[in-house]
Amino acid sequence: MFEDLSLKKIVGENFVICANMNCKEQIFFEKGNVDYNVKNEKGEVLNKKHAEHYSENRCRCASCKIDFCVNCKITPYHMGYLHSNPR
Repeated sequence: MFEDLSLKKIVGENFVICANMNCKEQIFFEKGNVDYNVKNEKGEVLNKKHAEHYSENRCRCASCKIDFCVNCKITPYHMGYLHSNPR
């Protein structure tokens, strides 16, 4: 816990923990540029709001390779759906 707080002070709010319960990798997360052509699993282009959420909240763990939402920790990332933070 202390290490988490110390690291958070160093890297700021961009510090996240992998949502995979078996991984828990410490990740430096930066929001991406919005791609308004990103598609969901059905091949449909996301609407503006969902494309922006995707660029601001989708994270891929370099260690275990899962995609998750940094806001609500749902894995895999909820492509095309918005969820509120359960905390």
